[in-house]
Amino acid sequence: KFVSASAFLASLFYIFNLTTVQQFYVPLEMFAIHYALLPWLFYLGVKFVREGSRKNLIWFSIVTLLSSSMAHTATLFYVYLFCFALFLLVLNFKKGVLLVFLTILINSFWLLPNLYYVRNHSKEVNDSKINQIFSGEAFLQSKAFGDVENLTLSKNFLFNWREYDMSQSTFVDLLDEWRAHFGKPYVVEVGHVLFGLAVFGFFVSILTKSKFSIALLPIFLLSVFFWLNSNPPLGNTFDFLRRFDLFREGFRFPFTKFSIFLVMVLSVWFSYASYAIFSILGKIKIGFIYLLVVISALFYFQLPSLQGNLISPSMKVKIPNEYFEVFDWFRTVDKNSRIAKLPLNTLWGWNFYRWNYQGAGFTWYGIPQPTLDREFDRWSKYNEGFYAESAQALYASDNEAFERTLRKYQVKYL
Repeated sequence: KFVSASAFLASLFYIFNLTTVQQFYVPLEMFAIHYALLPWLFYLGVKFVREGSRKNLIWFSIVTLLSSSMAHTATLFYVYLFCFALFLLVLNFKKGVLLVFLTILINSFWLLPNLYYVRNHSKEVNDSKINQIFSGEAFLQSKAFGDVENLTLSKNFLFNWREYDMSQSTFVDLLDEWRAHFGKPYVVEVGHVLFGLAVFGFFVSILTKSKFSIALLPIFLLSVFFWLNSNPPLGNTFDFLRRFDLFREGFRFPFTKFSIFLVMVLSVWFSYASYAIFSILGKIKIGFIYLLVVISALFYFQLPSLQGNLISPSMKVKIPNEYFEVFDWFRTVDKNSRIAKLPLNTLWGWNFYRWNYQGAGFTWYGIPQPTLDREFDRWSKYNEGFYAESAQALYASDNEAFERTLRKYQVKYL
């Protein structure tokens, strides 16, 4: 029963933490998939290493295929593959190589085209104007939270992010409910204690000689390294790596790539700490007190989530029906016709709509045709080229130049 209770507390630890909040407060599909399936991938990997059997291999393959959409952000997959390989090769080299090879094989349908793009077009990403302006700012936001204090609480750049509140016609703190919550008594202290218990669990696992737990240590250290990024004690090493373009662009937001790994490892270690405490308190029949205290602490630490603030209230908007009418119409015409979207008043891919939506956009999920959106400028020099040429012609009231630009970029619809 101590094992079940420890596993239960570990699962609560995985759910009730600030990493979970920041991954879901402004939800992006690939991170939700990563969060949901990462523990399953590690569990099935360990199960195959321990037991072998074709059945475990089949289940691992199925979950790997289902998790492939995390590669919407390709660097997220590359980090997963590296960390998973690191873990498995420490655990069992021979079986680890098999699982890593299988992972690459199952993901090859998108991985090979992506590697081709990285080899031939990655410089275009670095050279795009929107990246040159934003990437430095993005990294500095992460650097501001790269210290032990924020690491133990899992606080990162979203706590310094602001959104436009249309009702007030001004910018407000994105995580305003959470910032207020952290001003309440003992919330921060509870977060530190929970982190400390998880770290204590690692030392418990060493005493019990758990190879599985020890194999997670390299992932923990790697996650901490990227969380601290340019800050001491290894900031010089991180800054040296940032001299390389792929590294600098791929890890401008280290939190999004490593935070879920970190909380997964801490959750596992939390179970070891809980088991040790249950074993001690169980001898005098008061183990249930620890159970109640931890549950209460987790619930208090995550109280805004239980009050409806796991996902930002501003994310819950109703898309006007006219958009769906447009989607339906475009399904009736040539799927290869290119669309350019107006206005062309800004190079930024972040838009504000009067029906209370703000974001990079969403219409490409409903329209099968390719669209020239500012959100895509960094992925192709032609996107940025179209914007520069068409905006210049349009705002100069040069109709002939504007039409030439449309023909040049094979635009059929505005």
